Amino acid sequence: AFRTTYHYPREYTLCKAGTISTLGPGWLYHNPAVEAIKIVLSNEGAPWEISLFTVKGEKVGFYKVLELNDDEVYEIAVHSWKPGTYVLRIRNDEESIVRKFVIMPD
Repeated sequence: AFRTTYHYPREYTLCKAGTISTLGPGWLYHNPAVEAIKIVLSNEGAPWEISLFTVKGEKVGFYKVLELNDDEVYEIAVHSWKPGTYVLRIRNDEESIVRKFVIMPD
């Protein structure tokens, strides 16, 4: 059985270049987004399933992530999506994380 958790990182660090170096799994940025959203995951928790929905519950995207880059960040382009509020669900064998995010017009 999955448990739904809402993670809020206890700490995070911004490097000099402005990149995020330590965030817990499920952290989502840029929110609001125009071009893309980035999701921090963990290779230890892989594989991950990422589902994206409108606030009305319509599924607009699904991704299965087997392995991540060294930054453990997965990027999804949203520049062609309609502006509005969306729901992101990330799950693996142990947990399910839910986040809301907003897409702004260019």
